[in-house]
Amino acid sequence: NTIFATPHGLPASNHHTTAYDLALICREAMKNPDFRRIVSTQRASIPWAGHTENRILNNKNKLLSTYEGALGVKTGYTRAAGRCLVFAAERNGMTVVGCVLNDPDWFRDAAQIMDDAFARFSMVTMLEENESAGLVPVENGEREHVSVYASKALKAPVKAGTLPTVETVLPSVLPAPVDSQ
Repeated sequence: NTIFATPHGLPASNHHTTAYDLALICREAMKNPDFRRIVSTQRASIPWAGHTENRILNNKNKLLSTYEGALGVKTGYTRAAGRCLVFAAERNGMTVVGCVLNDPDWFRDAAQIMDDAFARFSMVTMLEENESAGLVPVENGEREHVSVYASKALKAPVKAGTLPTVETVLPSVLPAPVDSQ
């Protein structure tokens, strides 16, 4: 539901997006450590051509200084779109990403959305990294079976007060030879 007609986001004919699409873009962008570091920077000092002193840049995202775990991300305003905010915060290993558009109380509303998400969901680890997920028989192998381990922790946000069930689907048998890496 997004069409970017310009690279800068200023109003243009047929240039539009949705809060959902912006949250999806943010979720993907937050996987990049450089992006994550930049959007969470509250204050930066950079060289200023033609001046002896550096230029000081202050991030206008108030959540960075007022909301526990805030990670940024992007404030925006145009007359056509109003006050817009793409935001993210992390607590207890869970990251919440969201967006408000044309919202005069953007920081308060973003904080409320994140508070609600953190209250309603928590990050649960179903399998730890290198934890056994089961055994699979090996047909005509040197060993009767091979162990299957999680290559990384299996985590997911789960509605508070509930426990997920984990269903492991493994092949019924593997033909030899099996690379045990």
